[in-house]
Amino acid sequence: MTEVTPTMLCVSEMAVLRVLERAGGRLLRRQDRAGLNGVRPWELHAHLQTAPDRMDRLMASAWDLPSAAGLPDELIATLDSYVRALLLTGRLFDRDDLYRCLARMPEQELPWEARIT
Repeated sequence: MTEVTPTMLCVSEMAVLRVLERAGGRLLRRQDRAGLNGVRPWELHAHLQTAPDRMDRLMASAWDLPSAAGLPDELIATLDSYVRALLLTGRLFDRDDLYRCLARMPEQELPWEARIT
């Protein structure tokens, strides 16, 4: 199990919210816009239905930036599964839920948490 540090939780949360925002933008159709004014972009998926066969299109290039920032592949894979579950079920992001998801991963250390000596 992983020790979920505040840095890991914060970085993971920002990555997840950004991916949800991108996916929500891809889900939003022109005819849906007026009825969803005021809905946060990372919460659009809770108001719009997502089909499992659209998941790869919604998630295309979603993890490029977190990967470029140095998030380990194992962490990205865990976050990807978490986001896909939120998209498919229409559940909103929940920090405690993300924490539990991260805690179940094998031991991880983010590159910027390593001690510089």
